[in-house]
Amino acid sequence: MIAVAALLSRGGLRQPMLYVAISAVPASYFVLMWLLGGARLGRHALVGALVAFAINAGVVSLPQTALAVRWRHLDELILASPVSRRQFLTALAVSRLVYIAPPLLVVLVVFVAVNRPAPAAMALVMLCLIVGFTLSCTAGYALAVRWNNPVTISSVANMVGLLTVLLPPVYYPVSLLPPWAGWPVLAVPTASLADLTRAAAGLATPHPGRLAVELVVVVASMTFASWYVYRLEKPRLVGRSR
Repeated sequence: MIAVAALLSRGGLRQPMLYVAISAVPASYFVLMWLLGGARLGRHALVGALVAFAINAGVVSLPQTALAVRWRHLDELILASPVSRRQFLTALAVSRLVYIAPPLLVVLVVFVAVNRPAPAAMALVMLCLIVGFTLSCTAGYALAVRWNNPVTISSVANMVGLLTVLLPPVYYPVSLLPPWAGWPVLAVPTASLADLTRAAAGLATPHPGRLAVELVVVVASMTFASWYVYRLEKPRLVGRSR
């Protein structure tokens, strides 16, 4: 499984310009928020960048990789080996984590330098990022199964990434929204996840009821995406299961 993950991550690691492209939006938001709102909004943008990398690794990158693998029939080659279907899916997710690790680590270093979080707070932030990455991978699997077209999957995946990361309050706090939008926006899993991450980092102190709703939204979204992938559709991107 480790060898499969390494194989699937090599393509991205060999293209440094891709890192420039995927880092442009987070860097731009960080600078913009810092200029408009000072250090406070800049810190929120850093948290948003962490969440965005965790989400886009699964929602944007994973579907494209999955369908590219299937289009080249690499899945048939891998599944002809002792690697099981579940191991292949896990390796696919791990390969996206390896691919996104360099820019994510850079943002983490900046985040720690700027916010100086306590060890417990940092552990909670990392837990939120792990949950976000897991959620994005299950959603990415569902997207790859549903949109089984390697020609147009890039446009669709990038559009989903834009709609779930740029529009909701991920790079900016929920408090900037009108009062009437504060609760409805929690229905967006990325907004709830980002707010939980801010709370973990000590940048916000949401009402306990709000935290409970956010937890329910994130867990329910992950559960539904997993059920859709593994129970409803029996994903076609890896052929028959074992």
